[in-house]
Amino acid sequence: SSKIVLKRPEECERFKRYHHHHHQEEEDKKQSVVGLYAKGDRILTVGDGDLTFSLSLAKRLKKVKLIATTHETRGSLEKAYGKDAIKATLDELAVCGEDVLVLHGVDAAKLKESLMDAAAVAAKSSNKRDVLERVEKCIDEGFDKIVWNFPCVSREEDTGEAKDGAREGADGRNPADVELNRNLTLTFIANAAVMLRKKKSKKKRGASEVHVTHKVGMHPSSWNVPELKTTTTSSSSRPRGVIRAIASVFFDRMVYLPYKPRKALVAKSFSIADAKTFIFCVFEEEEEEEEEEFSLNAWMRERKDVLEKLTP
Repeated sequence: SSKIVLKRPEECERFKRYHHHHHQEEEDKKQSVVGLYAKGDRILTVGDGDLTFSLSLAKRLKKVKLIATTHETRGSLEKAYGKDAIKATLDELAVCGEDVLVLHGVDAAKLKESLMDAAAVAAKSSNKRDVLERVEKCIDEGFDKIVWNFPCVSREEDTGEAKDGAREGADGRNPADVELNRNLTLTFIANAAVMLRKKKSKKKRGASEVHVTHKVGMHPSSWNVPELKTTTTSSSSRPRGVIRAIASVFFDRMVYLPYKPRKALVAKSFSIADAKTFIFCVFEEEEEEEEEEFSLNAWMRERKDVLEKLTP
């Protein structure tokens, strides 16, 4: 049998084609679908390292409404990934229009609260009050997709200093950090669930989703992302419910170029050959079992083409 030769992602023909032609991309060349995301989606990205995943959606997806967030401050990002590189990405995002907003210092464990705090800071620094109003509107109406790729605890809780694993580029693989990462992921999913869009319309028929991308073989104990299940908190507009993983697809970063996964607080990439994106949806408590099954079947029918395309 022939030997399989592993190659770096940069040797992939899709990578080469993108970087050869991306400077020619124009508004009329944007796509209606990019991976799991569709034209007109309102998307919140969380903990997006150097913001290149958000850049992919902002540049390539038609009529996207995007709030791109990082856990780190801009200064911390520049220190980790380089001042010029971060500026270049932010400049590209800035020309994508008013429907694309970047916020720093957003904590996945305190999602809504820190999102509003970051919006207030951005509004004050840019002298644009409409930033705060836009974020409030997005939270009030809800997001179609809330995304966190490769969640991990990278800082010590008491000091705020980088954890040893982050400094050494071993994000989340330290056995002592497994439970911390699992709890953080659970908290994020619960926080994100209450910020999803609830009202259906002619434009947005399907259920809204939380996406968590994770290296399934990261550690023997694993975080068991598919088994994570939690209840959402109740609010006046969003009833209490249960959110659980209902599907997963292999994560192919070539679909999301120019995205490059980065280690937390370290300017290095990492292998994601075994990564999957787990899709979570909310099922409201008052739904009858038959109605819940119908909802799931309807969702599967609407997402069938996308899921099949992203599954080898």
